Amino acid sequence: MPGDIIQGHITDGGLTPNIIHAYAAGVFVVRANTKARLEELNKKVQKCFEAGAQATGATLELTPEMGYDDMMPNKVLGRLCRNAFNKLGGNILPPELDNLQGGTKASSDEGNVSYAMPSMMLGFRIESEEGNHNPKFADAARTMQAHGAAIRAAKAIAVTGLEILADKELLEEAKKEFKEMLDNRDIKD
Repeated sequence: MPGDIIQGHITDGGLTPNIIHAYAAGVFVVRANTKARLEELNKKVQKCFEAGAQATGATLELTPEMGYDDMMPNKVLGRLCRNAFNKLGGNILPPELDNLQGGTKASSDEGNVSYAMPSMMLGFRIESEEGNHNPKFADAARTMQAHGAAIRAAKAIAVTGLEILADKELLEEAKKEFKEMLDNRDIKD
C-alpha cells in the first residue's frame, strides 16, 4: 500500500557465493503510515521470512526491536508552537497548508509519545547539498545557520510548553482533543 516501506541490510551473508551457508543474518525495517497498518504489514513480512525458511529447510529466528508509531499531532499544541516559531522568524505554513506540504516520513519515537499524551513535533530545515544521512549533511549541521535554526526551534518548543502549562483552559482543550483522537484512532484501526 502507499506508505508501506520494507528496507533490509544483510549483515552476514556467508563467506563465498558458491556454497550454502550455515548462517545468514540481516536487519530489516518495516514502516507504514499508521500503527494498525504496521501491525498488519509486519505479519505479512514475517510470513514471507517463514515461507523462505520452510522452503529451504532453514531455521528462522526473528528478534523484534523497538518500533515507531505514527504521529498523532495535537492541534492545540501545534497552534501554540506555530505562533511561537513564526514570531521568532520562522515560517510554518497555516494548518491547512502545513498538513499538505509539511508532512514527513521520518522515523521518530515522538509518534510513540503521541499515543501516551498530547504531543507535537517541530522539525526544521538544515540546508545540505545532498540531503540527509550523509557526510555533507553532517557538515551542514555544524554551521551557524543550522545552530540558529536549532535554537529557534528549541525556543518555540519551550514557549509552547510554558503557554500550555500556564493556561488551564488550553491544557484541558489539548487533553480533550487527545482523547478524541485516541478514540477515533481505535475505531479506524
